Amino acid sequence: MKSPLRILSCAVVATALPLTAQRSEAPSSESTILEATRVVLAAGEALDGEAARLAIRDGKVVAVGREIGAEMLGRSRRVRLPAGAIVVPGFVALNDQLDLGGELAESIHAFTPELRAADAFDPFDRVLPWRARSGVTGLVLAPASVNTFAGIASLVKWDGERGRVAAADGYLKLALVDSSLSRERYPTSRMGAADLVRQAFADASDPLLGVGPEYAVLREVKDQSRRVAIHASSHGELVGAIDLARELGLAPVLLDAVEPDECIELLKGSSVTIALRPLDWGSRVALLEAPAKLASAGVRFSFAGTTGNALRRSAALAIKHGLDRRTALDAITRIPAEQAGFGERLGTLRVGRDADFVVFDGDPTELTSRLLETWVDGRRVHSSRSESNQESIR
Repeated sequence: MKSPLRILSCAVVATALPLTAQRSEAPSSESTILEATRVVLAAGEALDGEAARLAIRDGKVVAVGREIGAEMLGRSRRVRLPAGAIVVPGFVALNDQLDLGGELAESIHAFTPELRAADAFDPFDRVLPWRARSGVTGLVLAPASVNTFAGIASLVKWDGERGRVAAADGYLKLALVDSSLSRERYPTSRMGAADLVRQAFADASDPLLGVGPEYAVLREVKDQSRRVAIHASSHGELVGAIDLARELGLAPVLLDAVEPDECIELLKGSSVTIALRPLDWGSRVALLEAPAKLASAGVRFSFAGTTGNALRRSAALAIKHGLDRRTALDAITRIPAEQAGFGERLGTLRVGRDADFVVFDGDPTELTSRLLETWVDGRRVHSSRSESNQESIR
């Protein structure tokens, strides 16, 4: 019998919540119009000057730029951001476990595709506020990589006081890394894990064998109604995952890639995308140059950091080693949102999308720029300035 994911005690974790967590603004059905020096709707698409406006209502973007007519301007709450402020889509953390550890894992059974990370989510997790304060507005809570079929990732957000599950059903996560293998149960090797994946998808296609919610999840992956992610880091793991994806007709995102430069030829022209391990000052040159090479080869990629600081640092270092700024911003906003299966909600500020964005005093891919504010679902959940100086409302 499969052991279910356990829910952490909210009362215990709540005691660890930072006392400085900022209270979010009360929800309102009234429209709010933000005015900035620049509003970046998506990487490479910006509004400047008088057109740099964003209208939000009920947590969604309802109009942008010159689409905001005089009537809406006249009856909306208007927020003027500081001179030089740049609004960009919020950062997306593609593969996060917060501080849940073993609560996001099923170590006894290797085949648990139906388990949801949302079932272990603690809305008072002490890490959540700090994610938002670094610019992460959409956090994909993913099962830990301790079994082959780890389970289903979920989208969670911070509202300024607590977290909430914004979408319980995200990508299915598979793991082909060493941590997913065990001498105590099958599979014990990478070959065994690949065989388990093949057999599970074959069973899912058989009406007599593929019975139960676990196989329903696999059929959703096969018909592309659910995204799939495979944790594969090393060169051997990446090659194995790419070959397996081609064999089964899957279009996965490969998580935590640390040796993508040696797999570029295999990735060219395929539907496989990459989520790179965050870059750091000590990263080897080949890894620092990999984003530019991937972009040149037409391979879609993102950075898989869990904090805004890690994501911005990755973007900045990749730019320093040849990546263009537009692709770098895409790699921490739109691309990870699409890889997670939430591209219709996150990653851009188009009409109808979630009003999740961050405000900087300069280009967010420049590490000298400061994060001023974080907004989630149309609410300001973090500000680096005192309340009295946050805005000019007229």
